[in-house]
Amino acid sequence: MSLPSLLSVAHSGGQGKTTFAQLLYIFTRQQNLQFQPVSADFLDRNCASKFGKLYPDQVLEIGIGAQINAARLQNDPGAAVRYWDAMGELLIKGGNVVDLGANVIAGLIDWAADRRFHHLIDRMNVPAVEFFCVAREGKHAFDDISSVVQKLTEPRLFRNTRFYIVKNEAGGSFRDNSLERKLQDLFPLENFVFIQMPACQSEIWQKMEARGVSIETALAYSEERAMSELGCDIWSASSGIAELRSWVEDMMARLAEARIITRDSAVARRMEASRQRTAVEVSSVVNLRAETA
Repeated sequence: MSLPSLLSVAHSGGQGKTTFAQLLYIFTRQQNLQFQPVSADFLDRNCASKFGKLYPDQVLEIGIGAQINAARLQNDPGAAVRYWDAMGELLIKGGNVVDLGANVIAGLIDWAADRRFHHLIDRMNVPAVEFFCVAREGKHAFDDISSVVQKLTEPRLFRNTRFYIVKNEAGGSFRDNSLERKLQDLFPLENFVFIQMPACQSEIWQKMEARGVSIETALAYSEERAMSELGCDIWSASSGIAELRSWVEDMMARLAEARIITRDSAVARRMEASRQRTAVEVSSVVNLRAETA
């Protein structure tokens, strides 16, 4: 079975995309699947991204590349596209969990257009490329997600037939289904799968983030190890580890329900047929309005 590439993306920083990338990677490991963790994000002075620091010596660091137009102004038209070619090789192979940095997706889209990646997908049976758009609750959530979806649908360079929308409730709960309705109204031809990511209430969560400890690493801690590595007391360690494990188990169940990996050709055909039917219906409505105007 060919494995898809799973890309965690966000419109801006602080939305929780690296947290969700960790969950995707944990899920693939629990399924005994060999996925490569990848980061296309800003690097620190030690050439490590946030994802890379959570998984030392495991994450393949792509960096953020260069803008295609800037490279051409420097009289090296191929510099930027060659930089992103490494990502293209990964997508052709499949089996990647990618933490795609904020404001990086535009460079990837420019590369895909320049390299005519959609034609390669059609010809080479490239594994699915799945986008997980992560956003926190707030007045800008709809604008942030719709901005990412808009970039990826015009044109459809990655041939994806659905978008996963991850509702990160770390900063507050999404109180109704207005996000779902507004996205479907704006993008009537698209298939959306919504994944709720409740806030993790573990007492050790903030200490994990402050000390750069991955979710997977903390899951393996004993109470004594948590006290030593995170500087917490026995009570916070005991309940904090239990709460973290409960939260991760809940997220694994949500990812399993969303069928993020199991996707046979029949399912893909049904989804594309549904999208085409919707296109016909929208076109009919537009024509009817024009005739009655």
